[in-house]
Amino acid sequence: MAQEKKLNRRDVLKSATAIAATAGGLGFFRAHAASSDSSQWITVTATRILNTDDPEAVIEGARELVSEVEAKEPGVIAYICNRGYENPNELMFFEIYENEEATVIHQQTEHIAKYREIIAGKTEGDMEVVLYQGVNGFHR
Repeated sequence: MAQEKKLNRRDVLKSATAIAATAGGLGFFRAHAASSDSSQWITVTATRILNTDDPEAVIEGARELVSEVEAKEPGVIAYICNRGYENPNELMFFEIYENEEATVIHQQTEHIAKYREIIAGKTEGDMEVVLYQGVNGFHR
């Protein structure tokens, strides 16, 4: 009789990570980032509150934006759009750039201009942006 093995959360996460890496990666790690100086990294959180009856149009625009950033901006190490857990009308972007130059390039792209058009009139107030400078850390 085969003995059942009970998996704990850590075992499940390790297995899922291995499967994702084998299937093409998690979309978070870029090989060149491993050799970049993490003390030069700029981390940004950018938060907006939606005021629209059709948040899905903004969410779809955010999905397109993330895809464009991944495809066209090699200086972006991570670019993740999150929707509020308690407030689904809150969008928060978590971004990591290789250096300050990459943040400047990002702001000048066509896909950022397009996203700004998509969200025009569909948000409350200004975007809350907070910048952080890298100290130390890792990512997988």
